[in-house]
Amino acid sequence: MIGFLVIFALPIAIAWAAYFNGWFEGINTTNEGEWVKPIISFSDFNPVYSDKSAFITKPGEKWKLIFPAKLAECQSEETDLDCLLNLFLISQTHMALGKNKQRVEIILFNGLTAYSVEQLKALEERFVDFKVVNSSTEAFREIETSYIYIADPLGNIMLRYSAVKNREELPLKGKSVLKDLKKLLKLSRLD
Repeated sequence: MIGFLVIFALPIAIAWAAYFNGWFEGINTTNEGEWVKPIISFSDFNPVYSDKSAFITKPGEKWKLIFPAKLAECQSEETDLDCLLNLFLISQTHMALGKNKQRVEIILFNGLTAYSVEQLKALEERFVDFKVVNSSTEAFREIETSYIYIADPLGNIMLRYSAVKNREELPLKGKSVLKDLKKLLKLSRLD
């Protein structure tokens, strides 16, 4: 009887010890992005869409490609080329998803200043459909602005990619984000 208990309990004990002692943390993974540890819950920032509608995080909602904008003016190539390049990257990644693009939304996360209607219209003319999410300045500081993030339908920010700084980085970074996003959408049971 004791032998049977050991046979069934031993794998559970080993798995528990491996998980809590981090035995497998150094193992290579196939994802291109960097895991966010600990996972950040986007809903903790009390986000609100710019049209004042509620930010809903639940199974069945969309995955999110999030770019925290450094400036409220993400329009001038002279003042904020980084912002424009990263918006271009996530909009192209979104379009490359093909039939799965309905499962993902682009979010421009803004915690510093409100966008004017004119600024939003100018950005919408240049890029695919995106939503602006506003939050407090304190919450905005918790997310580094030099990254692009992927969040699941529950609002958990799980992967991040360093933002591009020049046009030469766009193709490789775009492929990395697209590869991980396609894999997440294929394996997802949350939507």
